[in-house]
Amino acid sequence: MLRLIHAHWMKTKNTSVRILCVSLPVIYSLILFLYFYSHQQLNLTAFDEYRVYFLFFTICALFILSIVVPLLLTPDIQAGNLANELRIGVSRTKLFISRFLFILFLVIAIELLATVLFFLLEIIFLNHFIHSFQLFVFMGIAVLFLCPLILFYQLLAFRFYYSGTLLAGIFFTLTGILLGTTGLGTFIWQFLPWVWPIRFIYYEMSEIDFNVFNQHWALTISSLLLTFLLMVLGIIWYNQWEGKMSLED
Repeated sequence: MLRLIHAHWMKTKNTSVRILCVSLPVIYSLILFLYFYSHQQLNLTAFDEYRVYFLFFTICALFILSIVVPLLLTPDIQAGNLANELRIGVSRTKLFISRFLFILFLVIAIELLATVLFFLLEIIFLNHFIHSFQLFVFMGIAVLFLCPLILFYQLLAFRFYYSGTLLAGIFFTLTGILLGTTGLGTFIWQFLPWVWPIRFIYYEMSEIDFNVFNQHWALTISSLLLTFLLMVLGIIWYNQWEGKMSLED
């Protein structure tokens, strides 16, 4: 499995993925920090700043993943329309799982890079500290609730390439903002997985009571179960897939 993950990484050598993985988190952290630094008159607490930081991080991730996931398929498509990957004799199940784990590792690495940079800037220039457990919960929300969406984007990318993932990304992002940060989603957000992380960060977390995993254990388990379900369905479909995308049918 590690060899397959490493192989996926090596395929990004001649793509813009590596540049994006480094530049985007750095740019994002700098923009958010410069905003807070230039608006100190708002008297935001460190917790408020980190909540805004992770809120926009999650929203951005919803859309950026719709671009990066199909971008990761580009080398295989250019090399033979995925035929090489599907016929190399390696278990398709392992290929599917390894690609998911690779994307997940990229998300974690990007989040770590962006958060560490933002954390250092906050300490050095604003003397703002946040409890380590609070930081862990913020980071965990993004990773945990993005897992099923990564799998969904992965399936869309295999079947429809950019056209499918971009449409889904735009829809998830806009509805996530609308239903996750306003009262419009009060009665339906529990049924929309892409809204969960936004709603949790925006409404459910406070500096006094911030452990949403305990408060909403049912949705936490639901996210894990949904990830497992999409993984199983994705593996079943991928093992029967002939490598054709929508434009080829």
